[in-house]
Amino acid sequence: MMTERIDTTKDAGGITVRIRSKKNWFILLFLPVWLTGWTFGGIAAITALVAGQNRDPILIVWLGGWAVGEALAICSWLWSAFGQEMISVRNGIFIHKRQVFGRGVSSVYPVNELFNLRASGVFGEGSMNSGLTQWGIAGGMVAVDTRYGDTYRFGIHLEEKDAVALAKALEPYLHRSIQPPLAADPVEGGDY
Repeated sequence: MMTERIDTTKDAGGITVRIRSKKNWFILLFLPVWLTGWTFGGIAAITALVAGQNRDPILIVWLGGWAVGEALAICSWLWSAFGQEMISVRNGIFIHKRQVFGRGVSSVYPVNELFNLRASGVFGEGSMNSGLTQWGIAGGMVAVDTRYGDTYRFGIHLEEKDAVALAKALEPYLHRSIQPPLAADPVEGGDY
């Protein structure tokens, strides 16, 4: 399966999928301009605080928000420009990594703890997602349920046809020795 954003490599050991981030041109073009002004504002506030020109507690609170905004904007821009998701299913282990320049966060699941792989989401340009999903650095359009009752998502901002094709490509590697979800333990003696 090869598309504009997805490369798949299959061999005797399993499957590896690389999904390049969807380029958000608003983020790629606007954020550097915004970050320039935002950074100068933060530097000016830090300089005023260190030089003793302004010791207002509100400035310290504002600098905390400034730092969070700066970090989120940089991460969002880096993800849009250089981000990719790597999915590997080998030796009974499912590994998903969201990365920029080879660094990122991985999630690892034994294959026998995953079931119900599917394309899942609100597809199309009009779909509104919330939080980090809207910025393109969380969530996904392919879902798989875990034995522990949660749903794991990957394939950020995939089109419906690509999400369906990805789920079909991964399905033979994930649907072996599936164990049912764990039942909740009954609690005796009432609520805690």
